[in-house]
Amino acid sequence: MVTLAFLLLFHVTNLSRTTCRISTVSYRFEGEPGSEFTYGSTRYVVPATGWVELLARSPQPSATTSGGERLALDSWPIDEFGTRHVPLPKTMAHPGEGRRTYSFTPP
Repeated sequence: MVTLAFLLLFHVTNLSRTTCRISTVSYRFEGEPGSEFTYGSTRYVVPATGWVELLARSPQPSATTSGGERLALDSWPIDEFGTRHVPLPKTMAHPGEGRRTYSFTPP
């Protein structure tokens, strides 16, 4: 005889558990308005808001600054929504030299 308790117990113990192996959902590149960077093969310019948020791609492409400096994307903190906040290096204009990129060190 099959009881309701047996059916409930059988159903609960045989549920498959699905896990998501994605840890980074998006990257939020933060910097001075006008700062340039490349993510994947696309070039972006930071708008007046001071940040650009992009969905993470798989496999993870690299990001580089306008000065050619490669950014280690997975070295930055991740928030509870799976967003990594990536600070862009500060750029300064020097008379006669154009834009110059100053390097930074991740935490």
